[in-house]
Amino acid sequence: MAHETAISIDRAERVDHQLVRGIGVPALTANIVSSTIGAGIFVIPATVARGLGSAAPLAFVCCAVTMVLFVTCFAIAGSRVSLTGGLYAYVDFSPVH
Repeated sequence: MAHETAISIDRAERVDHQLVRGIGVPALTANIVSSTIGAGIFVIPATVARGLGSAAPLAFVCCAVTMVLFVTCFAIAGSRVSLTGGLYAYVDFSPVH
């Protein structure tokens, strides 16, 4: 099983070098902003405000801090894995010694 995994990682690394990384930082930033707005940036705060009342701004700040920590974890994981595949690559990656 470990030998098959090592072969899979080697094959993935070879294919990874052939991939064109056509999306840059500005395009990726625009995509994230677009996704955030499209995901209900206008609906979710209204729903929360209705349920929490005057505590809604505090809840919004707490969620923002939590999301910064969450995204930082993904950034650290992404910087340690050179394979493509997002979450699957982070979970499946096992260094070959």
